[in-house]
Amino acid sequence: MNDEKDETVFQPSQFGQGDPQAAPRPADGGEEGTAFAAPAPPPPPAPPVDDEGTVFAAPTPPPSPAPARARGTAAAIEVGTVLNHMFEVKRFLARGGMGEVFEGVNIASGERVAIKTILPELAADPNVMAMFQKEAQALTQLSHPAVVRYRGFALEPQLGLYYIATGFIEGRNLSDLLGKSTLSEDELFGLTRKLAEGLREAHELGVVHRDISPDNVLLDGDRLDRPKIIDFGIVKETDPGSKTIIGDGFAGKPSYVAPEQLGDFDKQVGPWSDVYALALVVLAMAQGRKPDLAGLPAEAIMKRRNGVDTSAVPARLRPVIDRMLVADPQKRLRTMDAVIAALDQALAGKTPRARKPAATAAKAKAAAAAATSASRPSRPLLIGGGALVAVALLAGIGYLVAGGSDTDPTQPAAPPPPGGVTLQQVDAAVQSAARATPCSWLSLETRPQGNGFSVAGTGVSGSPLDVQDAVLKTTHGLGVEPGTDLTGIARIDPSYCPVLDALAPFRAPPPERMTRKQPEYELDVAEQGEYAGQIGTRVVTDLALEGITGDYALYSIEKSNVIAQVFGDRSFLPQNVNGTTIQKLPGIENYRLNIDTNAQPGWSGLVLITGKGGFTPDALNDLVSPAGRTAFAQRARANDWKVQIVWYKFVDNQPNAAAPAT
Repeated sequence: MNDEKDETVFQPSQFGQGDPQAAPRPADGGEEGTAFAAPAPPPPPAPPVDDEGTVFAAPTPPPSPAPARARGTAAAIEVGTVLNHMFEVKRFLARGGMGEVFEGVNIASGERVAIKTILPELAADPNVMAMFQKEAQALTQLSHPAVVRYRGFALEPQLGLYYIATGFIEGRNLSDLLGKSTLSEDELFGLTRKLAEGLREAHELGVVHRDISPDNVLLDGDRLDRPKIIDFGIVKETDPGSKTIIGDGFAGKPSYVAPEQLGDFDKQVGPWSDVYALALVVLAMAQGRKPDLAGLPAEAIMKRRNGVDTSAVPARLRPVIDRMLVADPQKRLRTMDAVIAALDQALAGKTPRARKPAATAAKAKAAAAAATSASRPSRPLLIGGGALVAVALLAGIGYLVAGGSDTDPTQPAAPPPPGGVTLQQVDAAVQSAARATPCSWLSLETRPQGNGFSVAGTGVSGSPLDVQDAVLKTTHGLGVEPGTDLTGIARIDPSYCPVLDALAPFRAPPPERMTRKQPEYELDVAEQGEYAGQIGTRVVTDLALEGITGDYALYSIEKSNVIAQVFGDRSFLPQNVNGTTIQKLPGIENYRLNIDTNAQPGWSGLVLITGKGGFTPDALNDLVSPAGRTAFAQRARANDWKVQIVWYKFVDNQPNAAAPAT
């Protein structure tokens, strides 16, 4: 069977546009493979909803009701049709087992919506319609970044047509990535957690999806970090092998449903069924193909009872997926809260390690310490215009990786373990591994833990898994296996690799000179300042420059190696203190930079260089070519340059406010 050919709703790039008459409509009675209950008179019209998802009273019916239409003869929706005086149809998107899908617009608010019509034969089934109505009413209360926003379930009285309206999502779905893109461990962890959080919100409203599969997860703007779950309780099918079936106890696609949805375990479907299906989606993304779990019901049940091969799932995530895929619903993880807790434990390193059980406690301790240090400050001050507005070059923002990676020499050493290896020896190996890992800017700390060691890290890397492999390989050479918590190392775009590799040999030792006020910034419409009315944010960075004997300069670095000088010598800051863009902090040479930026989502860094001077505006401009790197290295050695970097990340996950009136 091929479950991956289901049509993707809300994805106009995959479908023809224009007149819905351009393709033949589904034959009367539905498409092959769809199980329907015996037709029954349609239920009373469901109340329509307004553009905020609020149910309001149904309109007064016309004096003479429209004549009843025969099965399959509901009036067609055309481009320009207005439904319930609320949604105007703009274009046809797709045709599937439940009806047709259109792009529309809310006339009152201008919001783009997806409109899914419901086939008359489904509307004639009171069980199906009751499900649609119950879940749509619940889902209009649901607002979560990982779930498409439901706007309502209503009857268009003039057309005699039921439809569901949701927010419009433009982007590919997960099934489009199967076999085409390999997801990293970090990406799989992030995807699993976001989807689990969205499903938890739905479950709390009493709604079970029943059809979690890769084609029911859209990537908003084609971004893996912005998944959207669609099609709660919606029937959809396009070929005989990939049906979503609603019938006696079954709804979902055969390759992704839980065993109880196939009739096993007394058909007890609940939130635990979505837990199972979510695990299969993650497995599919890890192995690059759908799970081999389809077939006749008895065969599909037996495959699940025999256990699912999860060897393709990364090692840290695999125990969580295994617990989600226990065939017996009573023995698997039962709720999304339990799934999220298990994911957090795995990320914190609480899963026992066979060789060093004591080392796992250090992971949890490191994660707790990281969480404590990540508290957010109050909103930064508004930036003014002027020279520092050029720092709007901060076009991307991520996690802090500032200063050197040397371990504090005053840290007391733990008693040597039975093998005689000391903390200093392990840390020296760890730091050597960090320096040898290309495309990385890391801060790793080695700590004693019981009779062993643990390594915690933050920073950025083109491949965080390579960092872990390098650390473990180096420490194994000493005969030890430390616990590792490297979840603070974020994956960075490969375009930064030439710059990182060129700057890494000149990395400065502690103390740290730059401190970010928060690791991540949400983009929104700026209310005032240089970029009022544009999408952007304000970034706050503190500089502690006391004790630098030479000169210093500050540069910004963006994706695709766009580098610009913020200021070129140490006289700039004291001469330009203005209380807004540049603030003087207590101490001799301590300053706060308030940076107004019209950044785009992504990464950015501030690069502080100290030394004898010679910091020209173009000093970092050609770190991509071999000749440019050689020239930089020569100038850096001649002037004793040392480099620190602080990284930030810009995201745009929440709806943006309206632009201020001008």
